[in-house]
Amino acid sequence: MEKFAHGGNVYDGTGKKKSWIDMSANINPLGIPPSVRQVLQDHLEDIVYYPDPAAEAFKRAVYRHYRIEKEYTVAGNGAAELLYVWFHAYRPATLVLPVPSFNEYERAALAGGAAIQYIYLSENNEFAGDWEKIDLSCPSGSCLILGNPNNPTGTLINRDTAVSCVRICAAHNVFVIIDESFLDFRDDGADYTVLDLVRKY
Repeated sequence: MEKFAHGGNVYDGTGKKKSWIDMSANINPLGIPPSVRQVLQDHLEDIVYYPDPAAEAFKRAVYRHYRIEKEYTVAGNGAAELLYVWFHAYRPATLVLPVPSFNEYERAALAGGAAIQYIYLSENNEFAGDWEKIDLSCPSGSCLILGNPNNPTGTLINRDTAVSCVRICAAHNVFVIIDESFLDFRDDGADYTVLDLVRKY
């Protein structure tokens, strides 16, 4: 059986870690910001305690930064873990998956028992999808995942299109997950995010 390798595994690399650039994960290549380093140093003694299982401090921080209330916030060890949890909790029959995209989407869906229905994106169209006509592709009760920007193509979906897609899917009983993991790397990410839609959908 082929072993799956997640990005960011610097331990399988050769040579000194600082002698090469890791392009396999969305990790800040500039290292730990001084402000984060200081917070870690100031709280080293707290490392002996288990983290708060309700993640209350984290949820308060999310609210302060994004203005998203704690009832819409779930803490996890990265997006990949939360994908597995979601697919095991909701168990959609089908994942509608644009490809190419992050391979963990498919793995999480299969682990949760979902079938995969692919939407093949074309390089000739800069890997863009017709997301405002998505109701033609998604069966009721399925789940659609969109990366915005997409990994690995970098393709962006403008906010109006994303909002329209979510509205259409909601009307057809289709779950939508919009993965904005890479959006923070853009200076104009606020123009693309649909984070505020969690209150409505």
